[in-house]
Amino acid sequence: MDSKSSDFLACFNQIEKHLRDVTDSPKEMDFSSVLRKCERGLLSKSQITELKRFASLRNLIAHEHSHTPPLAIPSDQSLAKIRNMAERLKNPETLHSIAKRPVQCGSPNDHVGHCIRLMHENDFSQLPIYDGKRFHGLLTADTILHWLARFFPKEGNGIVEEASIGDVMRMQLHEPHFKFMRRDNSAMAALTEFEKAQKAGGRLEAILVTEGGRREDSLLGIVTFHDIPSLIESVSGLAKNGQ
Repeated sequence: MDSKSSDFLACFNQIEKHLRDVTDSPKEMDFSSVLRKCERGLLSKSQITELKRFASLRNLIAHEHSHTPPLAIPSDQSLAKIRNMAERLKNPETLHSIAKRPVQCGSPNDHVGHCIRLMHENDFSQLPIYDGKRFHGLLTADTILHWLARFFPKEGNGIVEEASIGDVMRMQLHEPHFKFMRRDNSAMAALTEFEKAQKAGGRLEAILVTEGGRREDSLLGIVTFHDIPSLIESVSGLAKNGQ
């Protein structure tokens, strides 16, 4: 067997063993069934499609006999792809490595003007609000707009920059959808949370990254829906493969 085929089969076997281990799938279960179990957040749709192609190529390579030429030989591109996938599954990129940090935060006692300028200058649409070390909530651009819409007709005297963020957040129509996740959670896990929110008809505004995924932990980073392209690149390897 040529070296390319040997390398391809070694990578495929590594991937298959990893997926069987993490899904607790027995050896007798066919690979297609293992992939179906991976649809629950372990792999992206593009990865599953790629792995199905790899499985077909694996079957052609594995059916080589000493008295017949091989039915297929992996291309350099296929070999590079499966090597990259094997490495990413073995060492998935964590949320902490993708999350924006250090994180800008506000306080319930901050003036509206200060937080609006902070969000504008940094192109933020969400701002975590902490009362000391206690998480108070997530200030969003939508909340500020709702506060302004209620404020202008009532007072009619322009923006009051000295109003507190606590006053603004008390006028939220509904609490923004956010989630705390551990720093070592994978990019795929984050993508799954964004997808679940979308399927439910909503939008996950932000994932707040802490050491243990608890709101009482110190905030280490933040991932918003604007970071979805970066998460997809991290999971699929598109950026590194140049596809």
